[in-house]
Amino acid sequence: MKEIVAGKIREFVLMSNENRHKESNKMFFSEPLVGFSDVNDLLFEEYKNIIGDFHLTPREFFEAEFGKSSLKKGTVISWILPITEDTVASNKKQKFLPSKEWGHTRYFGEAFNDKLREYLVLFLEKNGYRAVAPLLSENFKVFKESSVGIASSWSERHAAYVAGLGTFSLNDALITVRGMTHRCGSIITDLSLSADKRPYNNPYAYCLYYNS
Repeated sequence: MKEIVAGKIREFVLMSNENRHKESNKMFFSEPLVGFSDVNDLLFEEYKNIIGDFHLTPREFFEAEFGKSSLKKGTVISWILPITEDTVASNKKQKFLPSKEWGHTRYFGEAFNDKLREYLVLFLEKNGYRAVAPLLSENFKVFKESSVGIASSWSERHAAYVAGLGTFSLNDALITVRGMTHRCGSIITDLSLSADKRPYNNPYAYCLYYNS
């Protein structure tokens, strides 16, 4: 089932017309990275201390959506949408403002990311499982004043870290095997899948500053 889910994500990204610039028809994102983590991974509990008590665990988010004791076991499905090399190259030429391609990827590309969230939730529901995309839920809250600055009740980057998709940089961006130019996404589901093993053991493993 893991390969089926990962395949559905990859197929949607590579085949959807929504993953296209309107003017050039070039893709916003190339082939995605997909990772799976256990909803009961203890790292999600640690985030309440690292980020703040307002940051919800997968279980808390799911229960806020579907009711108390609605999740015993399940999976957080995370993905990385790498921004295409053409768009990255266009942005490197700029001195003051982002390139048009970069700006469109930020706005329209994230709208496509929402479509992917909706698609995956619907796919799981059709197969008899419940799922929630945190960033599309009314339980997603942004806190402008916290001990760590602007934060929220769910972090796509931190979910990706648990799933083995990347570690953090000096400025807290997520570094993946495809670099730092990407968008992240995730859903929480009661479909129980085996968790991927993290290929690192500290949150800055891929950061050159901390490893030079």
